Amino acid sequence: MTTITDAEIKKITHLARLEFKQAELDTFTKDLSNILDLINQIHTVDTTNVEPMSYPQNYEQRLRPDETIEINEPNLFTKIAPEFHTDFYIVPSVK
Repeated sequence: MTTITDAEIKKITHLARLEFKQAELDTFTKDLSNILDLINQIHTVDTTNVEPMSYPQNYEQRLRPDETIEINEPNLFTKIAPEFHTDFYIVPSVK
C-alpha cells in the first residue's frame, strides 16, 4: 500500500494555496493513497502485446477539408480598432 503523509498533503495544499480542516486533510490523505495504490496496480499489468491506441473505440475520425472560409481583411479590422500601429493593435493593459 502506498501511503502519502500528512506533511506531504499539507505541502501540496500550501503550494496550491488551499486551506482545509484537519478532518478534510485526513480524507484527502486516505483518498490520495487509494489513488496511488490504483496507479501502482495498473503498472503491474503486462501490456507487452497490447497495441497502443489513441482512442478506446475503433472509430475513424471524420475530417472536413481544410478550406479558408473567411477572407483576411486587415483594413476592415484596423478601421474599427481603437488604436493601430503598423502591424499590431494597441490595447489597454490588463491589470
